[in-house]
Amino acid sequence: MTALRQRDAEAFAGVYRRHAPDLFRYLVTHLRDQPTAEDLTSETFVRALRGAVTLRDSTEDIRPWLVRIAHNVLIDHWKAARTRHEIVAVIPETEGALLPDLATTVVEASERRRVVACLDQLSEEQRECLRLRFLHERSVAETARTLGRNRAAVRALQYRAVRRLAELMADEEAT
Repeated sequence: MTALRQRDAEAFAGVYRRHAPDLFRYLVTHLRDQPTAEDLTSETFVRALRGAVTLRDSTEDIRPWLVRIAHNVLIDHWKAARTRHEIVAVIPETEGALLPDLATTVVEASERRRVVACLDQLSEEQRECLRLRFLHERSVAETARTLGRNRAAVRALQYRAVRRLAELMADEEAT
């Protein structure tokens, strides 16, 4: 456990090789979605690496600790899914083939401009929250520290920002 607390790469690699298949099976059983389970397995080990400094020397088996982390990652994923709004750009097909790359690039650039225009209509605090959470892929706790708020306030701010952005995007599309 001392090697893990000191973030020894070899020790951590051994833990990963030993426990990753079981954690993946646990997650895929609950999700029924292999790519997402792979992502969440990776997130589990990222959190484990961050939290390894808290392990006690008396810890003999870290499997329960890892399963608990995987469970928390799964719960966080489900919570985020309740408030996640995805904006999908539909690119029409022409005779069974996708539009040429140039047309796809133009459509994507247009969508980016729409999103940026809508983001500009959010409050500075909402934009900063979304920037930290999605662009910089910060955790809720990291975002809370950066914004000087508690985690519940950051989750509420993120929810309101995403909901408002979705409304603005829908209004933009309607016009």
